[in-house]
Amino acid sequence: MTEKAEIVRTQDDPPIIRLLNQYEADLAAALPAGMTEARFQSIVVNQVRQNRQLLNVEPLTLVASVLMSAQLGLEPGPPLGLSWIIPRRNSGRLEASMQLGYRGLAQLAYRSGQVKRIEAHIVQEVDEFDAAWGPGGVSWRWVPAGDPESPWSAVFAVAETAMGAEMFEAMTRAEVEAHRDRYVPEWKKSKAWKENEPEMARKTVAAKLCRQLPMSAEFRSAMVSDGMTPRELRPDLAGMLALEASISDEGEGEVSE
Repeated sequence: MTEKAEIVRTQDDPPIIRLLNQYEADLAAALPAGMTEARFQSIVVNQVRQNRQLLNVEPLTLVASVLMSAQLGLEPGPPLGLSWIIPRRNSGRLEASMQLGYRGLAQLAYRSGQVKRIEAHIVQEVDEFDAAWGPGGVSWRWVPAGDPESPWSAVFAVAETAMGAEMFEAMTRAEVEAHRDRYVPEWKKSKAWKENEPEMARKTVAAKLCRQLPMSAEFRSAMVSDGMTPRELRPDLAGMLALEASISDEGEGEVSE
């Protein structure tokens, strides 16, 4: 069986396969070690099957976004939700972008070797939760009531660095939604936000926390390029976008989810 035979084809798939074949030489040079062209094709096809809006995006941005996720070692989409490929409108054009999921963010933090523990938790309205910032740092307390049906009211993240320091961040639901509305204006069309809101809320507060953490070059590049749209195929796409962002100052401020 050849590699291409690993892909289960449907009537809608041939245009996607032809698109990938068009960029075969560029992909061969840019795919990370251990990723075959057949496996990459399968991931791209699955993304389109899971979100048909991706059929309408600029084709190269779809391929490049999946490639960047693969280069970071974060397979996009369910069931793990390490990253997401989402359509977003940019200057009137519909393009694809790669966005980190909470689990992908945590994986990058651990992989950096600078973080021993990182967690993000949803706080339900019926939980007991307090956090106070003072000269000696943050004191916080969370007592879950064990009622998953209760609406969520806040989210917090806590991390322990390799040196033993503890970092903490918290956001109310209103703050998370305000951040979402500002940086993801088309969130209602986002499969990640519509179907995995608690997960994206955890990612939002974890991303805020991660700006305080020591980072590896890979981790920093991934953070800066999160939510940006790659438009070419080349090795180290995340690093390339991070460099462009640092030059143009597009990478300063918040990281969109």
